[in-house]
Amino acid sequence: MSGLAWHDMGGSGPTFVLVHGYTGSSEDFRSVIEPLRSVRRIVLVDQLGHGDSPRAARYTFDGLSRSVIEFLLTEIGEPVDILGHSMGGRTVLPIAVHHGQLVRSLVLMDTWGDNPDRDERSAELESLFAQSDDAVATALESGALDVGHNPEHELHVDEWSEEWVDQRLAHNSDRLDPRARVQLGRLVFCEGPSVLAEASRISAPTTVLVGEFDDPFIGPSQRLTDHIPNARQVVIPGAYHSPQLSHPTVWAEALLDHLAIVDAG
Repeated sequence: MSGLAWHDMGGSGPTFVLVHGYTGSSEDFRSVIEPLRSVRRIVLVDQLGHGDSPRAARYTFDGLSRSVIEFLLTEIGEPVDILGHSMGGRTVLPIAVHHGQLVRSLVLMDTWGDNPDRDERSAELESLFAQSDDAVATALESGALDVGHNPEHELHVDEWSEEWVDQRLAHNSDRLDPRARVQLGRLVFCEGPSVLAEASRISAPTTVLVGEFDDPFIGPSQRLTDHIPNARQVVIPGAYHSPQLSHPTVWAEALLDHLAIVDAG
């Protein structure tokens, strides 16, 4: 059996696996999947060190990918449609490259193949994560990743409620391995290894989703679209980094369009 925690949300048709990003969990999708269940069996996965999944001594992008490959082989056993959000995209992209027999189709959402575009905040984070693990952990516990005014947070509250948003964030934080937060944060926010060149080997039907205002990921999303053969890009108007939460209806429609294209062959 796979060690990853996963949740079979039911539905009809082939399996669609959704993989969350850095510091997230399967809770990031649980409330928005209902429209997809009419055409797919929906499976949500907690990545290593996140949610209810096991902890690891060391966290790398390769390790995250290997754990999802093991999950697909041991728990699913057939090609899947798979979505990776943010760091989740960085997890699933190499699977589509090197284990294409496992991937029926691919959705890359607000993610990157090389590195997110840099801004002033990026320089601050690079300086933070250049410190020792203990120093980074202490800084993170004191709120070093807080960004002040966050317009996306307000959109989430408008769509759901302040209480719901706070509960989701607390759920994710309480179940996050501090070592994962440090070690993966270093790869996410600093210069992680690029897999952009390899993306040209992806043969699965691919949709690249990105929020209109998710500035660090607009450029990387375009580069992914340019490198992956026959990939299509969809921009979610008004969205930032988590369009499934701020614009759930438009997000679901974009995924249903993707799945319809896949089903049409």
